[in-house]
Amino acid sequence: MNTELLQHTWGLRPKCCPTCGAPKFKCPVFVDTTTGEAFAEGVALDLTPKVLQILEAIARAYPRGVSKDALLRHVWPEREFSSQTSALLNQHIHRVRRELLRKGLSVRVWTVHGAGYALNFGDRP
Repeated sequence: MNTELLQHTWGLRPKCCPTCGAPKFKCPVFVDTTTGEAFAEGVALDLTPKVLQILEAIARAYPRGVSKDALLRHVWPEREFSSQTSALLNQHIHRVRRELLRKGLSVRVWTVHGAGYALNFGDRP
């Protein structure tokens, strides 16, 4: 998939992408935490609210990554950073990855060592 197209068609829109007008089920990644909806490559994802928040933050950062600290502040602003919250984040990242694999999708959440997490649509080595 074309990277320029991805940069303006990924979701986070209530109904469709305002740039290209694509319906939510045609955006490479679409997350609406208010309705609890998430789609990747047109396929509905079954994710918990916290996992949706994590996918939303990672998708918003595309094509850049998002740090663990930023994810922790976004999803659990009331918690102090600790090994326990880091482990909780890792469990939730695993849930996103497992759902994407379970659905047979090519979109992936990559670990960017020393930086956090980023989406990959098969357009990066």
